[in-house]
Amino acid sequence: GGQGAQGGGDFDVVGKSGKKLEVREHASEKDSPISRIFGSVIRRHLYNEKNSGMYQSNDEWFNVIHLMVSDEKISTLEDSLDKFFEPEQVEVGQGKDAKTKWAKYEIKRPPMILVLNLKRVFWDTKHKRSGKVQRFIKYPPTLTLKDTWMDQNSKVAAASPPQYHLFAVVGHHGHEADEGHFNAYVRFVLNNKDPESKGGVEWISYDDTKVRRMEGGEWLRAHGAYLLFYVIPRARTDIRPGRDGEISWEEPSLGR
Repeated sequence: GGQGAQGGGDFDVVGKSGKKLEVREHASEKDSPISRIFGSVIRRHLYNEKNSGMYQSNDEWFNVIHLMVSDEKISTLEDSLDKFFEPEQVEVGQGKDAKTKWAKYEIKRPPMILVLNLKRVFWDTKHKRSGKVQRFIKYPPTLTLKDTWMDQNSKVAAASPPQYHLFAVVGHHGHEADEGHFNAYVRFVLNNKDPESKGGVEWISYDDTKVRRMEGGEWLRAHGAYLLFYVIPRARTDIRPGRDGEISWEEPSLGR
C-alpha cells in the first residue's frame, strides 16, 4: 500500500516508505460541483537536499488524502498527517534517468470538505498476501491544519488555517482486506444558530437496515474507521456553472 493525494501526473515519484506522489506541471481540474465542494490544491516541492536546493514545485488538485496507518508508531489521525507531510527521499523518473530527490507536500488551498482515507489495507510481503490494520486510530471531533501541513506562501496560511468539524465516519469491520462489512456514522445539525449547544446536533448510526441515535461520543470510538469527513462550519461555495467557486472565508464564525 502507499499514500498520496488523489490525482494524475506526467511522471511518478516513489518514496522508500511506499508513498507515491504523482507530479504534473500545472494544477488543473475540470470544474464541477464535486471539485468545488471536495477539491483543493496541494503543493509538491522537490528538493535536491532535505528542505534545501529547490528542484521543482508543482500544484495538484486533490479530493481525498490517503494516509498510511500500518506503522505501529501511528496512533492518532494527527500522527498520520504529520507522517504524510514530512519530507521524504524519493526517486524521480525511471531507469537510467532516475534521480534521487526530497519531496514534501503542503496544502495551498484547503477544501470546504476534507476527506481523509485511513489506509488500513496493506501488502504483507512476508506472507505474500494482503493484510489489514485492526487497531484503533484516534481521531478528533475538530481538526485544525498545522503550519507544517500548509504552504506558508498561501493566503490561508497568512491568515489563520480553518478549523474543521467531523461530520461523518465510514467504518470497515472484518479481519480480511477482501471481505467485511461497512457502516456509517453521520452528524446532523438540529440547531443552525447554535449547533454546539446541548441538543444542537445528533449522531445517527447507519448499519444496513439498523438506524439508531448514538450516545456518549461513540462516534469517536470507531475501531474500523476507514473514511473521515471534516467540514468547515458555515463555509459556502457557489456550485452553479459559470459562477466563482471560491470558498467564502470572510465570516468570523468560519471554523471558530
